[in-house]
Amino acid sequence: MSAQADRRIGLFFELLDVDRNGRIDVNDFALLAERLVKSVPDGRPEAREALVAACRSFWTALAAESDADGDATVTVDEFRASVSSPGRFAEVVEEYADAVAGYGDPDGDGLVTRVDFVAMTAAAGFDRGKSGELFDVLSASSDRVPREVWYECIRDYYTGARENTPGNVVVG
Repeated sequence: MSAQADRRIGLFFELLDVDRNGRIDVNDFALLAERLVKSVPDGRPEAREALVAACRSFWTALAAESDADGDATVTVDEFRASVSSPGRFAEVVEEYADAVAGYGDPDGDGLVTRVDFVAMTAAAGFDRGKSGELFDVLSASSDRVPREVWYECIRDYYTGARENTPGNVVVG
């Protein structure tokens, strides 16, 4: 595993451990959903429902694959052991990526503004400055990111499908 992939997995754990207690559990995904929803106050109700459902599905899949000792939590060691295989959570990550990108497009025009993009990525736990840098990479010369481009970035970042995903900007 490359050093960058290892850092990405470490950051991934930190992002999902929303309450910062050193373990991931169902409460972390509820908090994540709440933060994401609050970050875009004018999000569409159906997109909000999809986002909350995607967070629940993500926890269910992660717990099923990663909770080796059956204590309803995932430690960093359990997490590293389960997510080191690229694509292991591809299906649930695709659902999550679609829900996040969809919620970040409150007017449904297929484009995400810088304000909504940075608000959501910061709500997910990423550094605001790095989020802005990622927006610039994804938007090229536009003031908006196509929803599909953001979806692909999220999917590639969390599944490890591409080593050189633009999402690595947030890792440093």
